[in-house]
Amino acid sequence: KVLSKKKEPTSIKVKLLRALEELQLVEALPVIIERFHDDRTRVREAALVTLLSYKDLQSILAKNLAVEYDLVSALRLMYKRELSNDLRVKILRLLSKISTIYTVDFLLDVLKHSKGNMRADVIYALGSYSDPSIANIIRPFLHSTNSRQRTSAAISLGRYGGFNDDVNSVVAGFLRS
Repeated sequence: KVLSKKKEPTSIKVKLLRALEELQLVEALPVIIERFHDDRTRVREAALVTLLSYKDLQSILAKNLAVEYDLVSALRLMYKRELSNDLRVKILRLLSKISTIYTVDFLLDVLKHSKGNMRADVIYALGSYSDPSIANIIRPFLHSTNSRQRTSAAISLGRYGGFNDDVNSVVAGFLRS
């Protein structure tokens, strides 16, 4: 209830979210997700950090599909509304820990419409999926003019294996420059 009160001090909400981070309760997920809509950046960030700390989030969500759907929907909405790039990166990281078609669809849409460093963060997030078709989407970014995008693509493809020559070529290019 305390987390839901609008007038509750930010510091109290952040401390409660940190406590939930330690407890990692499945029952707390809906309450944490609600904090994505808080007016205060620190509270939204604490909610993201709390969920990023859940060790078995993917398996928890696999057993709670309605919560997973609510989480992905809330993260998609939060990403579109969020002004803080730091929080947007955390949203992408959290989405990459959730392996659903809704998440991949969203990440691919963000990839298509983003630029610069934000695109690099999406490329990095997509590297979490072990799907060869996603690797084929990432591969062209090895030749991007943006060094962060090239780096993210190399790291992501390095997770897949089978792209060692491409990744080594990018790394060698960085070493020469």
